Amino acid sequence: LPRIMVSFIPERKGLKPLVIQLGRTGRAYPLLDIASMFLSKPEYFAIKLETLPDEGQTAAPMLFQCTDCQIVFIDKERALSHAFKAHFDRFYEKQETQGELPKGSFVCVAKCGLSGELLGPPNYHGYAERVLELHRARFSHMTIDEYRNRITNESDPALIERWKQEATKQTTWKAIGAAEKIFTRMADVESDFQELHAAGLVKQGARFIISGSVSLALDDNVIASVIRDAWKRESHFPLRMSIAIRPAFRHLGMHIFKVTDKAAFVSAISPDAIDPTQTSEDIRQILEHLEQHPGHTRQEVVAALRPELPPEAPEVAMLIKSLLWLKDKGHVIEFFDGTLAAPRRPRRPDSPKQEPVAEAAVEPAPEPVESEPGAPAPGAEG
Repeated sequence: LPRIMVSFIPERKGLKPLVIQLGRTGRAYPLLDIASMFLSKPEYFAIKLETLPDEGQTAAPMLFQCTDCQIVFIDKERALSHAFKAHFDRFYEKQETQGELPKGSFVCVAKCGLSGELLGPPNYHGYAERVLELHRARFSHMTIDEYRNRITNESDPALIERWKQEATKQTTWKAIGAAEKIFTRMADVESDFQELHAAGLVKQGARFIISGSVSLALDDNVIASVIRDAWKRESHFPLRMSIAIRPAFRHLGMHIFKVTDKAAFVSAISPDAIDPTQTSEDIRQILEHLEQHPGHTRQEVVAALRPELPPEAPEVAMLIKSLLWLKDKGHVIEFFDGTLAAPRRPRRPDSPKQEPVAEAAVEPAPEPVESEPGAPAPGAEG
């Protein structure tokens, strides 16, 4: 089995409405919490699948993807089988006509123990082909011998008569766009599909990107299991998603900064520290109070700075107005839980050491790479 590396990528359709919502609140939210939210909604993330070379090898094993529904497989034959069964109607039209009752003496009829379908009497000329057809269409995960062991012979006259009535329906398949091509055997239909359509429906590559929604519908149990395990690990601590989401947020005008415990926060407002001594009295009081008491809420700031005044007092209204102005300008940070803090200010050499509260990130903001879900990642071979 190939070694497969799984990476989670934020989808822009989930980012844009979130950026609008964050812009309306003006609050700062933990980046890890935002990353967890993206992982909780399949429509908000995409998945990059990348095979790694085996030990001692330079080339990575190939993956195979259905170009129509983007489902990925580790085995080419399974990918081709999926493409045939899932997208059959795009190329062939099924037609049924009424024929005559089967002739002969039938003392029993074979029945599929898995689906309940009647396969016909073992001495009927179409029996063997019907067994192979049903096995190929629905139970190819089993060997043909395992499937045959699930077939039972029933001698009930009612079942024999039911099979006779079903057998009068003659099925043919017409190639869409080619009226002269009509097939009476499913095996011939499959051969035609392999010759004309299979190559265009299955592509190969060492890296593919699929949507989160497609990842929930995978037929390949190996890939589905690898993604499920990676999702569990990432959901527990979404570090990789938080790293992937940074450039996308910056590209959309958001700001990322760290606080004293080194946790990263994201906000529509960039922290912008100012000197309290160069401001008005109300603003100076607010900034100096928050520098000494980071984590207070608006109500706690008002209670500390205007303790004797009722909430409706004009002085309280002016203080709240100044506080909102500071928040909108980034001179005060309001976090997701309503607590407040002043951004870090440059420390003068002669001033006592001040515990920093928030510091804007300074690393460059690279342009996010936007890949269509289902498209091969750069370097994939088609």
